[in-house]
Amino acid sequence: MELVKQLWRGDVPLARTYWMFGVLVGVFFSIAAVLIEYNYIQISKSFGQVPIYVLLTAEYIYFPFIYVAIWRSSNKYTGPSYWATLAKVATVLGVLMLVANAFKIYESDKVNEANLLETASLLNKSLPIMVDNVTKLHRVSAEKNSLTYHYQIVGMNPTEIDSATIYKRMRPQLVSQACASPEMKPFFQNGVTVVYSYAGSNNITLARIEVTPNDCGY
Repeated sequence: MELVKQLWRGDVPLARTYWMFGVLVGVFFSIAAVLIEYNYIQISKSFGQVPIYVLLTAEYIYFPFIYVAIWRSSNKYTGPSYWATLAKVATVLGVLMLVANAFKIYESDKVNEANLLETASLLNKSLPIMVDNVTKLHRVSAEKNSLTYHYQIVGMNPTEIDSATIYKRMRPQLVSQACASPEMKPFFQNGVTVVYSYAGSNNITLARIEVTPNDCGY
């Protein structure tokens, strides 16, 4: 707690404040963000959106605090003035990035084609992945008003798979899961249809199941 007070007052030497508590901790947050991004599907299945919210909350509490600490430490720095100036410039850039990211997060709630493409790109970084013994989710694509999950049924002869059976068995389950998903809610609220496309090992589509906003009461 005493260290926190010292940082806030700018009493910790500038080099230590900037490099240890600014740069080094910033690297930690960046690594955590990359790990979440490239393991998004697995993490979401296990923990939902909690890790993302925790990371964002920590960032928006920690960095405003440390930027104040760097600024105040710069004011007390007795070495060459250009180091203090550079530290302040970096602090201003950091604040601008925080504001820009906050605006981006705010805009991400407004589902449009650009956000759908960004969502597909994010999900694709975790793919392909086996969702069960015979089903592989190999990519996600986005269009103006739809988000499509492309599955492939592997280890089975496509000619022995009945498309009607897939549709009949899977649609009620997929509708129930999608409509109950907090992650899917913004899509449906904004008129987006979520599509589940199943193909055989020969990449020929076997079934295409659409979950519309109307299916979920929107």
